[in-house]
Amino acid sequence: MKVLTLACCDLFHHGHLNLFERASRLGDLIVGIPTNWTIKEHTKGNDMIYSAESRLRLVQACKYVDFAFVYADVESASRAIEIIKPDLYVRGDDWQDFPLRDKIEEMNIPIRFLPYTEGISSTKIKEDICKIYSKQSKS
Repeated sequence: MKVLTLACCDLFHHGHLNLFERASRLGDLIVGIPTNWTIKEHTKGNDMIYSAESRLRLVQACKYVDFAFVYADVESASRAIEIIKPDLYVRGDDWQDFPLRDKIEEMNIPIRFLPYTEGISSTKIKEDICKIYSKQSKS
């Protein structure tokens, strides 16, 4: 079974690892990584720390991932879904509304939401780093 997810994976952390591990139990895991421009323009609206190429290399190194690719925009991600024809699409349950959900549903690809790892996110890590450096600069 081909299992697909699209994930930003900025500041790769154990929440990403947990998602990939759970997803890999369901089949061969394929992960799409958006370019930094795509993230800024179409999803989160903020800047990534790492380039798409760096994030791709980290994801490819994960033992739970069978294949990973970078997509340039929503249209190319849509085309990748058509080419891959996954049997299942997975997502963390913290992202119920996500880009291309309509496309996935239109293609009758089942969507499974996997448990979110509480207390961790790239955004939280960035906030924690800012707090630490803010405290240090005041000392």
